[in-house]
Amino acid sequence: GDASSLLAEEAAVAAERGETLALLDAVDGYREKAAMAVAAIELGLHVVLCGAAGGRSDPTLVRVADLVDVAEDGLLRSVRRELRKKHAFPPGAPQRKGGGQGGGQGGGQGGG
Repeated sequence: GDASSLLAEEAAVAAERGETLALLDAVDGYREKAAMAVAAIELGLHVVLCGAAGGRSDPTLVRVADLVDVAEDGLLRSVRRELRKKHAFPPGAPQRKGGGQGGGQGGGQGGG
């Protein structure tokens, strides 16, 4: 089924076990990433979105930030735009080129 029904099934199983469910996303498509985030948020799940690695392999460069604070990642910028345009998420703080702390590999929870 779709992301929403799959996550709902998994959330129900986790709840029966007294566990917490989270979505850890590493999908490359921004539309799919946004759809999964919306489904997870609607179910009250924790969400971690991974940005584009772009061939980078240094694990010390991984950054964690709220989605509204990620500035230099085109994939996450597209996810943010999709969430605002198609899912009525509120705008976050204005983005400045070269600003923010979300290097290319960070992701965060939230829908900004």
